[in-house]
Amino acid sequence: MKIKNKRTDFNFGKYELRHLHAKPIPFSKLYLNKSVPFKYVVAALCGIIFAFLTTCFIKNTGAFSYGLSSFLQGIAKLCNYFITESTGTYSSMIYSALFWGLLLIGNIPLFVFAWCKVGHRFALLTLTFLISNSLSGFVFDFIPGIEGWSLFGNTTLWCAQETSHSEWIHVLTEKYHIQVLPFSVPEALAVDYHPSNYVKPLLLILSTVTYAFIASFVFAILFIVGGSTAGTDIISVYLAAEKKKNVGTFFLALNLIMITLASAIGTFIPASLACPECRSVEFFFNANWLGTLISMLIFTAIYKRLYPNSRRCKVEVYSKKAKQIRDLLYKNHYVHGSSLADRIGGYSNKKQQMFITICSATELPMIIDQINTIDKLSTITISNLYAVDGPFALQRQGSR
Repeated sequence: MKIKNKRTDFNFGKYELRHLHAKPIPFSKLYLNKSVPFKYVVAALCGIIFAFLTTCFIKNTGAFSYGLSSFLQGIAKLCNYFITESTGTYSSMIYSALFWGLLLIGNIPLFVFAWCKVGHRFALLTLTFLISNSLSGFVFDFIPGIEGWSLFGNTTLWCAQETSHSEWIHVLTEKYHIQVLPFSVPEALAVDYHPSNYVKPLLLILSTVTYAFIASFVFAILFIVGGSTAGTDIISVYLAAEKKKNVGTFFLALNLIMITLASAIGTFIPASLACPECRSVEFFFNANWLGTLISMLIFTAIYKRLYPNSRRCKVEVYSKKAKQIRDLLYKNHYVHGSSLADRIGGYSNKKQQMFITICSATELPMIIDQINTIDKLSTITISNLYAVDGPFALQRQGSR
């Protein structure tokens, strides 16, 4: 007689035994590569990629980067105004030299600080990125027409024809090349103000948001190999190590200050000096400033997910070779505590052991790799911990 399955039976379909592979964090393979030359190659490539991103999404649009870079970009814009005012002619090469040169020179004191306080390899990887970024950025500016490259279109103020009412636009854009983009303008300046100018703040914000998504990957990869993008990153890493908190927390606070200063120095002051009519709140709280702030907030949120150095995880390993796994980890200088727990297998009804430990999320790729060298058939479960109260070993950035 055929037995009918009950609603509570698990035999409601076919099962296949598959070996699942854990991918606990992004870029897991990067954590496993310990080759020093490889790290320097990655740092140099990140510098080149980041220079191209900065050219297209920051330099060409009038927005700002993050941290000290944004402040130095503001200084470059202000210096370019005074040079143009004294010579009577705008030079894109002079501006390019100021833009990329100040990024390199302004970070030298922080490189020395990183060498002394953070770590030698961290400092050298950061310097590799910095030199690659500055030199390639300056070289990119020699590409004909690159100043017009923008994903979402031109973000410069424009008017259909020059009149006495729209002369201020030509002074800003044609004479001094000041990249300031207000959301609205005072009534006295609104005459002959082309309607397309009201759309350009949105285009600039879209550009900065796109920049945040792509830049977060570059920053995360650079931090994984042991370097940084210099500037406030170095200060953030140092403070995070001293205060035992997430790097992103300090990065966010320092950036809010730097971006506001950069906007005031690089857009509002030059615009006010070139055109006294621009000394208004509309030109101070401009799209260049707001777009960069939105970009930085999005960047920080994504970056924390791509490089979760402050996240703690509980790892449970079900294996017949739990003791060998523990021995291998400590042989390779594993620093966290662990436990071996006896258990009875519910399926086999046999006595087994389970290896349990708590670690940082960024250590998961190494732990999984070493477990698999002992027992490829082991089952590894990983769970995120809300918090850990007690002693816990934290690796300082720049110490590896």
